[in-house]
Amino acid sequence: MRRYPIHLHAGVSSVAVCRTRDSSDVSSERGNHLAHDLPPTSDRLRGLSGSRRCPATKVMRPLRPFLLSPHIRLPSLISPHLRRGTTQSLPRFSHRLYSLSHPRRSSPNPMSSTSTLAEPEIEYEHIEGAETIASYKRGGLHAVEIGGQLNSRYRIVHKLGFGTYSTTWLARDTSHDRLVAVKIARADSVPREASILRSLTRTQPTPDDNMDRNESIGEMRLGMMMVPPLLDEFMVTGPNGTHPCYVTEPASSSLAWAKGGAVGGLFHLDVARSLAAQLTLAVAFVHAHGLVHGDEQLYHRYNPPEYEAVCRLDGKPLPPGVPAHAVSTIWLGKSSTDITLPEAHIYLTDFGEAYSPSQVDRYESHAPTVSRPPEARFEPTTTLSFSSDIWTLACSLWGIIAWRSPFDNFFGSQDDTTCEQVDALGPLPPVWWQKWEARGDFFTEDGTPSDGRVVTTLEGRFDRSVQQYRLEAGMNTASDEERDAILALLRSMLSYKPADRPTVEQVLKSDWMQKWALPEYHRSR
Repeated sequence: MRRYPIHLHAGVSSVAVCRTRDSSDVSSERGNHLAHDLPPTSDRLRGLSGSRRCPATKVMRPLRPFLLSPHIRLPSLISPHLRRGTTQSLPRFSHRLYSLSHPRRSSPNPMSSTSTLAEPEIEYEHIEGAETIASYKRGGLHAVEIGGQLNSRYRIVHKLGFGTYSTTWLARDTSHDRLVAVKIARADSVPREASILRSLTRTQPTPDDNMDRNESIGEMRLGMMMVPPLLDEFMVTGPNGTHPCYVTEPASSSLAWAKGGAVGGLFHLDVARSLAAQLTLAVAFVHAHGLVHGDEQLYHRYNPPEYEAVCRLDGKPLPPGVPAHAVSTIWLGKSSTDITLPEAHIYLTDFGEAYSPSQVDRYESHAPTVSRPPEARFEPTTTLSFSSDIWTLACSLWGIIAWRSPFDNFFGSQDDTTCEQVDALGPLPPVWWQKWEARGDFFTEDGTPSDGRVVTTLEGRFDRSVQQYRLEAGMNTASDEERDAILALLRSMLSYKPADRPTVEQVLKSDWMQKWALPEYHRSR
């Protein structure tokens, strides 16, 4: 069974289009390099046309045209990965709650209180689809090589993902002959994600008082199945410092990748229902624990890593701790339209932003603007809590069943997003309306859209992004009864005031979850 990763944290990311290589190229290198656990030759760099010499590395660096990415941006709480269940295969789809984000992006981890000494900023040439090279510095990311080993046990096979505060690598666990995901965090990050995973998988959840205890515990245990087990954790020391690392089961692809790989970016309705149910079960499991919230045969199937030389803008040699080449991210998934119900299983991953409201006061949301709860903007002195997760969960559920985010906008600014929210949901609470200094750019003082703007309500957005696009793609659409049930649930979850939103347990008890989403999930098991 394959699983798709869903990440519970912040940050929507765009997806770069990666060029695949001909299978004959793969087989020709396989015998020369993979059989000896070596990476493909470093001069096989990505590129479509043209090249020039990088003075720092003396390697010809291809000049590549920029490609507009077709991948959809989604809000994210969780990361779904599809599980294949064999040594040579990878697990679930991944998805983030706080930003239905690209699998290559990992959630931000808060920085430790210990700051590193200021160093001169070095500028590097931009590499499309790669982590920020400037992050490879003292206190920053750790450079690894394909074919290298970590902790005398994990041989690096490919790159699964990256983010501001970590990189994630597909590795061969030589002790157990299995593929794993190894996440390597910045040296100055707080290593709490592994402890959260341990807590989630070792302790029993506490059911909500409003639910039947036996039924609630059963649902929470289903949610536990969507949290990847922590297989190992260790520290690695390099030129940039000492980095916390942890090992989990890998995932094949994110939901965002899957949506982006299909024309129209939609899941079949039964698949969307099942994924939505799993995402909600996973969030319920996390909330019940008091927490708020990627060998030879592999290369032959998916193509080996592609490299691009890292170059300083000033042409000087690279400093210690900076990789000579950026590595492309492997694509292991399927397009959303090719995913069948038995394949639709997720993992909830990336707990770097998770926290316990009973122990920590959190005021700032790191969710992407389009899925950030409005109280984070209009009530910055009020602590965020479980209800803030509910808003972002609603955006993630919408992102699963629809073509695009409910509040997506071209610029993605706070003001544009607030305008989209008012268009979809209606007027802001009066106090928030007065606080919104830019309201006059979009509305008259009485709330009328200015300059003849066309306003689309939440219902209109649903009919367009869910129903119309499915109809045009020849896919099943929701019945009127299901449409009303989905919209009733999402409207309650997208209530402006946090106190008016349902708990995640109440979300699971909603008509849509009980009549459509959960039954579809149980059929997929």
